[in-house]
Amino acid sequence: MSHVEDGQWIMRGLAWNDPGRIRTWQELVTWIDKIGFVPLFRNEVEGFSVEEHTSTRYWWTGSRREDPWEWRENKRGEEYGMAVSIPLPPEAIWGYEAVTAAYSEDPAVSRERIVTHVRKLYPDAAEKDIDRLVGK
Repeated sequence: MSHVEDGQWIMRGLAWNDPGRIRTWQELVTWIDKIGFVPLFRNEVEGFSVEEHTSTRYWWTGSRREDPWEWRENKRGEEYGMAVSIPLPPEAIWGYEAVTAAYSEDPAVSRERIVTHVRKLYPDAAEKDIDRLVGK
């Protein structure tokens, strides 16, 4: 995980010239659309963060064009939000019926659906790491 070492924040990202590196907020949107959701910083599940798919070179530089931290800051006049997120109610994405049907779902069932999705995306992730990420 990202952490502080000898008083310095240590980031784990891709090399600047890595062809798989996410270079723009538009590329990040495409990736998030494919995955469904993604944490900003490195966590227990290897490869499941914006940090690990971008270069550490431009974090916290203030460059709206290249800084992943800035990509999350453009609130577009909304109370909250990220430049790479579109504030939509879940009903607009999955439909009213699907969303309201989940209202009565047991939280354990909802949790298992999230865990199943993360397992599908990252099959090599250890069960204990997924549990730490999602919560038990």
